[in-house]
Formats: sequence, structure tokens, C-alpha cells
Amino acid sequence: MSDKQEKGRPILKRNWVRALIAFFVLQLILIISDRNGWSLNVRDIDGTIFDRVSKSQVFTEWFAPYNNSLFNIFSAFFTIILLPYVIINAIKDLFSKKQTNNHAG
Repeated sequence: MSDKQEKGRPILKRNWVRALIAFFVLQLILIISDRNGWSLNVRDIDGTIFDRVSKSQVFTEWFAPYNNSLFNIFSAFFTIILLPYVIINAIKDLFSKKQTNNHAG
């Protein structure tokens, strides 16, 4: 009976895995767009807050994985939004499995 596997949710049906996959797909799209020279068709952003943020030292020198500063901002935004969600829920999932296995007896 001990070799009987627990039936849980498959890994791809977990929300944190889907968010992680979405993050990597977004990064792949940004990498392909940046390498091919594609850019977003945005209105003139000169003089706006978005323009000042995109030309700040943070997005031109410190965090600049892409040549396009708009892509750097999008990448930073989605990193700040998605990665904490993924890390927190992955840890919750890991500890809930440990507790279930320890109390299964």
C-alpha cells in the first residue's frame, strides 16, 4: 500500500506554474522583439513621466537587459508583479505537501 502514489494536481495545473510560464513567454517575446529591432508603436512620450522613467539611470545602466528602454520597464514591471507571486505560492505548495506527507501516517 505504501507504493501507491498520491493523486494531486498536476504541476501544469497549478496557478504559480502558469504564472511562471507566462513570465518566461513574455521574456521570450521581448527578447525576440529586441533582437529583431521591433518596437512598440507608442505615441510621442517626450516630457511625460513614462519618458523620465525610461531615461532614468536605473533603466539605462543598472537594469538594461534589452536595448529598448520600454522593454526594460515592462520586464521590470512584470518581474516585480509575477515573481513574488510565483515564489510565495511555490513555497506554500511545498510546505503543504510536506505536512500532508508527514501526517499521512
